[in-house]
This record gives sequence, structure tokens and C-alpha cells, in this order.
Amino acid sequence: MGITFTTGEIKAVCRRLGLSAKRKGGFIWEGVGHDGKYRRTTIHEHSDGEPPRTGTAAAIARQLLFDDLADMKDFSLN
Repeated sequence: MGITFTTGEIKAVCRRLGLSAKRKGGFIWEGVGHDGKYRRTTIHEHSDGEPPRTGTAAAIARQLLFDDLADMKDFSLN
């Protein structure tokens, strides 16, 4: 089985990167990370425990400037 994330885990990664929801309850997250790079991604609102499809999670990882899902998983675990 491949690398998976729940919606809540992806939001936690966004918060650690310094991103926030563009508006309360919004699905566009954006901001400038601690490294000075601007990031923006779309997280379709589902329950925080629900995993998005693998392709969607991979697209989010690229938008957050990670090399791939494994890189994002390593970041989330540290």
C-alpha cells in the first residue's frame, strides 16, 4: 500500500509550513513558509479523518514544494 494522508494530516503540514486558510472554512490554503517561499494549495473539505485520493495528495505535495509524497510524509513525522 502506498503513502497516505488524511485531510487533517495535510492541514497540519500546512500549518507547520506557515500557511492558513484564505478565509474561515475555506479550502484554499496559502502563505509564506519559514524558508521565505510562497505556497498555495487547495484542500477540498472532507472530514479530517478521510484520506484524499493518492493523486490528489501527490498534487498537494507538489504545490507545497515537496519532492513527492514520501518527502511530505518525512516532514510530517519530524
